[in-house]
Amino acid sequence: TPDPWTTLRPMRAHLLLPLLAACTPDTPDIVQRLPEITVAPALLAFGERVSPLPHEEALLVGNAGLAELEVALSLEDATGAFSLPVATARIDAKDSLAIPVRFLPPTFLAYEAELVLTTNDVDDPTIRIPVSGTGISGPLPDIDVDPRTVDFEEVTGEATRIVTVR
Repeated sequence: TPDPWTTLRPMRAHLLLPLLAACTPDTPDIVQRLPEITVAPALLAFGERVSPLPHEEALLVGNAGLAELEVALSLEDATGAFSLPVATARIDAKDSLAIPVRFLPPTFLAYEAELVLTTNDVDDPTIRIPVSGTGISGPLPDIDVDPRTVDFEEVTGEATRIVTVR
């Protein structure tokens, strides 16, 4: 009787060769699980804003890929007029995140900066977003609080104080 392993080996190789040939790196059907960043808008323009009041705009960062996107955020801003509440973010596949960018114009000038996103997206490892805004003169809120401080002293149960805001 013939050895079954000797008989099966050529048959297995015959079945595996077409399968192995189909798995070449050039096959377009093979999908890699990679992150893919999307960003909107392409620039953040705050326009004219009353100084010294804070203003916020959202940068929408999305992940159109199939793996988690890692993003490090920084601002190249010599004036300090712009700020970010977060320095890093992780975005799941097929998800997005609104990242607030804050503009606090200290005086009546035009301000420019660049928001830099460093990612693990192999196609877009670094994205630069121009950021601009102008501080202008305008009405400021006129608020008066009476009394200026509220002292509850020692409270053992519920306590109430009346404060007038004008």
